[in-house]
Amino acid sequence: SFAAFAIALMTNNAPSDLVEDAFTAGMDEIRHARTSFDIASKLRGERVGPGPLPASKHDFGQDLTALALAVAREGCVDETLSAIVADLEVEDIRKVINEGWQGSMYSRIEPDTLNWIMNEMRTIALEESKHAALAWRTLNWVCGVDSDACDAVHRDVFDEASLEARFHYRALNTLSDAAMVHNKLKENWEKIHNAHLLARSNSDISQFKNSICGGAEDEFAIASVVVRGLICSE
Repeated sequence: SFAAFAIALMTNNAPSDLVEDAFTAGMDEIRHARTSFDIASKLRGERVGPGPLPASKHDFGQDLTALALAVAREGCVDETLSAIVADLEVEDIRKVINEGWQGSMYSRIEPDTLNWIMNEMRTIALEESKHAALAWRTLNWVCGVDSDACDAVHRDVFDEASLEARFHYRALNTLSDAAMVHNKLKENWEKIHNAHLLARSNSDISQFKNSICGGAEDEFAIASVVVRGLICSE
């Protein structure tokens, strides 16, 4: 998907840093897939691998509104939520390792394997958060050059009903308490969305930018990683 994203960016004359970062994110996703198959293979006791990829149905054209809607749905919403969920899974594993937490599917996995899974999941969560930041940066660029495309995103993707549906769906499909996950998803997404609104406003954000970009980075706070990627690259 990131290969298609990079082509769509180039087709719509996006800045070169967005195109470059899209290709980098694509290589990250290949590693994520390999890691996921390695984890599945370890847990199943047999080799698990990918099947053939489906034929491409992409149609590329100069259409900033279509690009903005796609990057908002797939990146600003879904990729952002994926990063938050991955981070919550890391926290669940940490509780099993450090506190002997029971009642989790991870409780039945031997410690060395569990530590390996936790470290790999932490890397995936961090890289997914950087992919989410790329999506938000792309949206900020679109908002700067095409206000109609930007308005379409806020009307059709960031409306309250659509977002609640995504929060609810992702919360029900995790291994943790659904209500807790729903609240975490909403809380963290709103922090990032507010940073996006601030970045595209006409107000002076230099003080906010200095406070975010000048301090030490908390690399395991997913919302902070996304906000730094969104704000500090501006």
